[in-house]
Amino acid sequence: FIPSVVGLFIISSILENSEAGFWDVAGYMAVACVFLAVALVIGVWLTAGLYRCAGRQVRGEPFQWVELIGATDCFWRLLAAKILEWTLLAMGAVFCIFPAFIVAGLLFFVTPLVVLSGQGPIEAIRESVRAAGDDWVMFVLFAFVLGVILNSGTSLCYVGLLVTWPMCILATVCAHRDWASLNARPGA
Repeated sequence: FIPSVVGLFIISSILENSEAGFWDVAGYMAVACVFLAVALVIGVWLTAGLYRCAGRQVRGEPFQWVELIGATDCFWRLLAAKILEWTLLAMGAVFCIFPAFIVAGLLFFVTPLVVLSGQGPIEAIRESVRAAGDDWVMFVLFAFVLGVILNSGTSLCYVGLLVTWPMCILATVCAHRDWASLNARPGA
């Protein structure tokens, strides 16, 4: 997020300069896209590690720092799932913002399904929508509340995210664990 904001400030300052040509703006936009891609890769990599650590904590296993950076086995699946999820969220946001909240609720379990259950991106999206099922309103409300908590961490120059981001991930993993235990198939 921060690299994209910096990139937008750079681009807007260039556009204000009347002497800036097309290639100057295109070059700065390319740099902003590179910053955004790097932020995306690092964010997905750290998210996978945090979900892996939260999964260990919920199962009662000891925390290991190596898990924060060691979740490389699911990185590409999670990256594809996140790109699909963000695309669907953007499509929902086009229709007056509210459908994006519905999409966020329906896709609530995508990340834990990819990281903790080892599912592929499409399979995780289908399973997450199936999990929401008749309780989709509660999923939407829970995703919204966690989003508010997560965004409250940005109030103190993003330092609050050190508390709210892991807390929201842990809440998601706990919800996934509870859902998985309720839907466990006997003998499976």
